[in-house]
Amino acid sequence: MARGSTVFNKTAVGIHLLSIEPAKPSMRQPVNLFLLSILSVLFIVGCKKKDEPVVPPVGGGGTPPVQEPDAILRARVLWGNGLLEYDSGIAFFGSGPGDLNTMTSVSLNGLALTDPVDPGFYSIIGGGLSLDNNIAQWEVVGDNGYPSFIRLNDVIAFPMVNPITSALTVDLSEGYTLTSVGVTGADSVVFTVGFARKVRPANSSSCYFSAADLASLTPGATGSIVAVSGINYLTEVIEGKRIRFEKERIWGEPVTFVE
Repeated sequence: MARGSTVFNKTAVGIHLLSIEPAKPSMRQPVNLFLLSILSVLFIVGCKKKDEPVVPPVGGGGTPPVQEPDAILRARVLWGNGLLEYDSGIAFFGSGPGDLNTMTSVSLNGLALTDPVDPGFYSIIGGGLSLDNNIAQWEVVGDNGYPSFIRLNDVIAFPMVNPITSALTVDLSEGYTLTSVGVTGADSVVFTVGFARKVRPANSSSCYFSAADLASLTPGATGSIVAVSGINYLTEVIEGKRIRFEKERIWGEPVTFVE
């Protein structure tokens, strides 16, 4: 999504002006490929949860609880301090708790998604994808009870996720509050510390993880990260299947776990 442009969000009451994004810097710093690879793997594992809640906004008139979708197709932008923006995508099609269905093919903006690790969980993590200008066109050739369809997801925009401001040393024995400058234009916000993750209402800027939440993490582990991501979604029923199209922007930072 080009910066310096107006960001819109489709909600239950229509399309609303949310914010003006800052101009994109003219000079891009070299990409940290190691951090990008860790982020990609982490969010592939973390997002492979069909029952992941999307918390409605707090306050009067919030959107009603969302019915669980049959499939999720997510276009995502990963970035962070000193990182080149990195575009990727995931898609999965459920047939029940813990079950995934394979499709004949899945592509995003003309680039094929593959499922080499877990059949039915499709991803692009090798680069080459462009999500510029808010364009996310999905093409699915269906199978296993899912229809074929082409959808251009340009009604909703990628949220704006600002830098993480909390300490980059995490004491696992004391708990940790993950804080960012803020997230705007999101339906929900996901906070991640290692493989611990929590979903919070729209525009949340911080989240507390107790020592119990972090108990499964290992001090000194290589490739540890914290991340904040904003997610927008739009659900459509296509031939009886609830398909949720999502746009996600992630800000990630490498951290050190201590105890």
